[in-house]
Amino acid sequence: MIYKFYRQRIFPHLLNQVMQTASLMDKRRELLLPVAGEVLEIGFGTGLNLPFYQQVDTLYALEPNPDIYRLAAQRVHEAPFEVQHIQASAEKLPFASASLNHIVSTWTLCSIANLEQALAEIYRVLKPGGRLLVLEFSKPSSQMLSKFYDTYSFNFMPLMGKLITNDAESYR
Repeated sequence: MIYKFYRQRIFPHLLNQVMQTASLMDKRRELLLPVAGEVLEIGFGTGLNLPFYQQVDTLYALEPNPDIYRLAAQRVHEAPFEVQHIQASAEKLPFASASLNHIVSTWTLCSIANLEQALAEIYRVLKPGGRLLVLEFSKPSSQMLSKFYDTYSFNFMPLMGKLITNDAESYR
């Protein structure tokens, strides 16, 4: 019950706010402006990347959480290209092999439970010469920040995952 309330009412709004910081939006712009044609975005979330797709014909918005996707409704409606919601997981992509030129993932790979399987699926659906474009968190180079990062990532986040979703492993 607590997890359902958190998943539906708190997490989508929290995620939407946190991921809109100016520095993250600048990184999105830099990565996505040259992307063109048909694109699969893994972890579409609330549609924060939409304004930066300038040459896209169709965007396949892979987002397994319908509560998060609902927050994208206005952005999807305003998009100057077709956006198709795909409610599926990255570990089992509903696309034919070698069918996509571009796959995008912005701050999502770190939250995929079976990353190896997801990467195998991405490789399977990318056309030869296709591109996987990724923005992801990485470990800080500063020793002091690195210790904080490790404590947060490997202790606090799994504990919160266990308390809220009863799944610590997906948060390691």
